[in-house]
Amino acid sequence: MISQQHLIDRIKAYDPDADEDLINRAYVFGLQSHGGQKRASGEDYFMHPIEVAMILAQWNVDSATIATALLHDVLEDTHITAKQLKALFGKEVSFLVEGVTKLSKMKEVSVRKAQAENFRKFVLAVSKDIRVLLVKLADRLHNMRTLGHIKSPESRQRIAQETMEIYVPLAERTGMHEVATELADLSFKYLESDTYEVLYARLQKLKENSIDLIKSIEDRLGSVLRENGLSVVISGRQKTVYSIWKKMEYKNLSFDQLTDLMAFRVIVHTVGECYQALGVIHSIFSVIPGKFKDYISTPKPNGYSSLHTTVIGPENHKIEIQIRTQQMDSLSELGFAAHWKYKQYLKTNTPGGDGERYYPWIKGILKILEATSDPEEFLSQTKLEMYTNEVFCFTPTGEVIALPHGATCIDFAYAVHTAMGDECVRTLVNGKKQPLWTKLENGDKVKIITRSGHIPPLYWEEFAKTAKARMHIRKYAHDNVLKRGEFLFEDKVAIHGFARKKSLDLLLKVYGFSKEKAFFEAIGMGKINPEEMIEKLSLHEKEGKPEVSEKNFENTQGTLISSKIVIKGEEKPYSSRQVFFQERRLIQGPCCRPEPFVPISGVLRTPHTIEIHKVTCTQLGHSSTSKKAAFPVEWDEILEPCERGSQVLVRITIKSSKESLGKLIASVADEKILLRHLKEVQRENGWVTYGLVLDVSSIQELEGLLHTIRKLKIAKEGEWRSYSGEVAL
Repeated sequence: MISQQHLIDRIKAYDPDADEDLINRAYVFGLQSHGGQKRASGEDYFMHPIEVAMILAQWNVDSATIATALLHDVLEDTHITAKQLKALFGKEVSFLVEGVTKLSKMKEVSVRKAQAENFRKFVLAVSKDIRVLLVKLADRLHNMRTLGHIKSPESRQRIAQETMEIYVPLAERTGMHEVATELADLSFKYLESDTYEVLYARLQKLKENSIDLIKSIEDRLGSVLRENGLSVVISGRQKTVYSIWKKMEYKNLSFDQLTDLMAFRVIVHTVGECYQALGVIHSIFSVIPGKFKDYISTPKPNGYSSLHTTVIGPENHKIEIQIRTQQMDSLSELGFAAHWKYKQYLKTNTPGGDGERYYPWIKGILKILEATSDPEEFLSQTKLEMYTNEVFCFTPTGEVIALPHGATCIDFAYAVHTAMGDECVRTLVNGKKQPLWTKLENGDKVKIITRSGHIPPLYWEEFAKTAKARMHIRKYAHDNVLKRGEFLFEDKVAIHGFARKKSLDLLLKVYGFSKEKAFFEAIGMGKINPEEMIEKLSLHEKEGKPEVSEKNFENTQGTLISSKIVIKGEEKPYSSRQVFFQERRLIQGPCCRPEPFVPISGVLRTPHTIEIHKVTCTQLGHSSTSKKAAFPVEWDEILEPCERGSQVLVRITIKSSKESLGKLIASVADEKILLRHLKEVQRENGWVTYGLVLDVSSIQELEGLLHTIRKLKIAKEGEWRSYSGEVAL
């Protein structure tokens, strides 16, 4: 355990006038009050207050703040009362300790409610004395450094999430960049442990190989600057795991694509020398356009000042360089706490005081506090206020999900839960159906609709902004190669009306596979193109071995699509299911083959055929068969497989005869589908329309029935949709 004298010596090194008596009394009282209490690590509990005090001593704080650190848990975890504390240590220390202490006796209150109430109390205390924030940040920093000793994974996740959402932005807003960086990295370690371990291992390996490189770049930069008459101190470092992760998300890059993993700091004596050093560096090394930022002439709201530039440095490495004075460097690391003579800055509620000037964001939070009496709403709105580079959206239950700017509904789903991301098929944004690639904005309320067993398509990666979503999409595809291959095979075969077993037997011979598993894996890995597979089956038909006779539905220039589209400006959705009895259909452009929900445009290939292309397709509108230019269309919905026992309504128009009706009912029975209800809807010109309510287990089962009906040549048109019992037949 750190001794009293060691702590006193550390404080007196920067503050010779420190109140030694106050610190000694707080040390002894804290030690006695916590008695035999132990932490989760097994250490004496008082080790924690001492470590918090040592962190604050590194920030050069005053004696009252050190005493507060030593006493900050006595009201919450011991029998000591606020009245006793005030009598022993005075009004100032007592107020600071109470500001840091959580509300007690909050029984029968949810964790979220308790968090919100405690945060509201904390903000009020910070608004009166910002030292409350310094102690709380030091307390949270030590707790995060020792978070691994907590056994419950749920508790670790909750504490890490709270740290990332509240204490990281608070540290940033106070200008304590180094504290914010460490808190973010520690939080990320527990929030995304798998990703953290992968990136950490790669960075460690890179570090082992770049120690000499960093030293050589430091030497080269130092030599160049000193030759130009500048006295400088240069330090190089590798970026943190979390900062790397954020860059991967923001720039939509993989780890291997990152080039600026090293940062160098150049410390000079004066502001003038900052610009002189910048000129020297820019005159010698190639500058990366758009990568220069001047935070000296225009400091950040938290007071941060520095010059930032990125250049192609020694040995052709892309490096980030920060140029600043020693005072700027201290402020960048510790912000407000860098001023050891900071009593002049303390009172944020002093009119015209420096605290008010440097921390106007506190006033913004107080205005939110004044505007709402609901602590949970206050907590949510404060998060929005503190974050400036992120988008905050809400789940249907009100949970806040933080995402980078440009994030989509796909990113949202993965942020809520990996399984939700894998299985999401549709989304409602603010109550309205939107494509999964919709970019989200602050305050959006997002509902994700999932389908059990759904396989995330690889093209989702094009629309995912967050590295988490992209990594899981790729990982799922890699881990489920067999499942994906079988899914693609069955889906394509069913859509085109081929029998599964006969098609599989034929394709195994065509591609030279002896086992189904190897064949499905080849499809899943992309070695076999599903569209090429269908072409081979179609060719087999043309050679005289047809399994179905549907000349009107042969499709040699594109693939029949199962989903609906809406032509913008028209209300009626067009679907291959709705129009296939009239030879009208939707087909994929053979050049780009779009899948739901890729952004698309349409071309009217024939009066009864709409050809769909990706909006980025270079052949869009240039097909030799195209009669008109491309027109705007969008996906109406993704048609989900039904679960066993789900009911669908099929409306179908057949020839008006008992024979045709008998064949229709017999087809349903032959497919082993339960017919719940049948009703005549309309009769006209020798045709009759029936409404059938059916129990089906999958789209494939329903497709099989419709395919059978088409073969009978008794039907003119048909459509289907989900049936809830409320839809009129």
